[in-house]
This record gives sequence, C-alpha cells and structure tokens, in this order.
Amino acid sequence: LCQTKTPKMPLMTSTSKSSSDDESSTSDESLVHGSKTSPTEPTLRLHHLDWLRSIMVGFAVFCHVTQTLEAPLEPKVADTQFWTAEAGHFEEFWHLRIITFGRQFCIPLLFYISGASFALGKGFLGPFFLKLGAITLIGMALNWGLFSLGPQDPDCDFNSREQPKCQKGIVLDFLLAPHAGTIFPVVYQFWFTIALMFFMVEDFMLYAQLRIAYAGHRLQVHYLVLRFVLVSGIYVAMTFEALQWPQKLELVVCEALVMVCLVLSMKAASNATPEVPSIEGRVWQHLAMGICVVQFALPDFSISGFNGNLFVYGQFFRQFMAVGFAT
Repeated sequence: LCQTKTPKMPLMTSTSKSSSDDESSTSDESLVHGSKTSPTEPTLRLHHLDWLRSIMVGFAVFCHVTQTLEAPLEPKVADTQFWTAEAGHFEEFWHLRIITFGRQFCIPLLFYISGASFALGKGFLGPFFLKLGAITLIGMALNWGLFSLGPQDPDCDFNSREQPKCQKGIVLDFLLAPHAGTIFPVVYQFWFTIALMFFMVEDFMLYAQLRIAYAGHRLQVHYLVLRFVLVSGIYVAMTFEALQWPQKLELVVCEALVMVCLVLSMKAASNATPEVPSIEGRVWQHLAMGICVVQFALPDFSISGFNGNLFVYGQFFRQFMAVGFAT
C-alpha cells in the first residue's frame, strides 16, 4: 500500500539518506553556482519490510481461501484453539489451527508495516487517500460483481453449492464470503484499507508532530492536545453503553501514555547519529508497544457484533500503526 524505499524518516540505526522516488541511482546533471551537482545516492530498499509484508499477506490469503472453501467453520473459534483443541483427523483441523495461530500476529503486523511505510514516504495525505480510496472502490466493485454473479444467499457456501437454492447464481453457485450477510461480502478484505483511511483521519496530527519531533523542531503541543481530545471523545462515544466508566478511563489514560512515549522516542532519535544510535528512543517505542498490548487486555468484554467493543479492538491496530510510523 505504501512504498518502502524512500526513507523520509530514516531508521535510527540506518546510514542512508533521503532520495527521490526515481528508480535511477543518478540525477540529471544541472549547474548550481557554476558547478555540476553530484549524483544522488541510490535509494535503499527495505527488504525486511517487503518480505514481512509478503509473508503476512500470504497468511491473509490463506485465511480467506480457507474461509471460502472450508465453510462453515465453527461459529465462535478462540485463537487459543490452535493448541487446546482436540484434533481428531489432522486433515480436518490443520487449516483452522493455522488460522487461529496466524491471525494473532498477522493483522497487527500488517498495520505496523503500513505505519512504517507511510513514514518512509513523502507524508502527503491527498495521494494517500486518493490511492487507498481508488483501491477500495475498485476492489469493492469487483466483490460486488462476484456477489451478483453468485446465488446472493448468505447460506450458500462451497460445501452447499449443490443445493437447489444455490443454483440460482448466474455464474457461481457459492459465495466467497458465506454466512456473513449481504454487505460484508462486498466489503470483505477491503475492511483493511477502510481501516487505514479511518486511522489516518484519527492520527494525521500525531504523525505530523512526530515528524517535527524527529527533525528536532519545537512541538506544536496544541495539535497533540486536540488530537488526544478527539480520539478520547471517539472512545467514549463508541463505548458509551458497552463499557463502564472505569474501563473508559483506562483506555483514555493508555492512549495518552502511548502518545507521550512516541513523542519522547522521536525527541530522543533527533539527537542520534549512525555511529551513536538512540537506545533511549527504542526503549520508548517498546514501552509504547507494551502499553498498546496492556490497553487491549485491560477491558473485560466480548465481541459479538459491530458495536463499541469491536471499535476498541480496532484501535489496538491503529496504535500498532502509530508505533510502526515512529519506528
């Protein structure tokens, strides 16, 4: 979704410098004060981010294919089932075990990588929303086309395709996302890009201040306060009936601590050099990551549908995206 080869905000231990998006390692010669400019240094491709993202996308594809071909799965499957469930026939359970194991780290890492990739880009919001918006609309249009060519019955999964009610499809006799109503099959995997855009709306002021802190400039604290008030207000509004006030307070306090840790990590990194990397900055980032995990585990609630509890679950991914940006 974002490039990983133009480090506008380099890693703390990196020795590379920012460069243009051009694949060429040299720039056109031009005269500056009567002398030619020296060729630009080649861009640095962050292969570890590319490989990590590819592996996580592979997990996501495996999960989607399994959900389509192996449906219906059990209505409620705990992520701990990959090691606690009694597997009778291995062929019947290994798909489910891989899914319940992989999704515990797959989705958080994808958001983490997205945040890091955005930090390495130019940071313009217009192209970000235009690109993701176009991808989302085109993808959902294709999903709608596949849904329209099928039986349009949520109960028509791959294993039930021989039933008479599933033979009404124009081309397909099953749905790619069965047992999920009629709206989710159109959205399906593009909930991820929608979440990215929503998270960017929440945190674009934070990202701007993190860039300012990394550059060693003076922070505009009023923007951080405004961003915190807005995010806290969203927390309270979305969980108004789902959580008790002490739990809401826990979420708001943890959100403030994560924001402070990320700002301090960037302030520490602003004084770092390739020869003397910022250990303090890394410590603040790890602390922010730990607070994210704690915030996710503090509220005692279950997710049963599209409600405030699901929103709290999603905010955990938003915070991982912010930590990835700071990294």
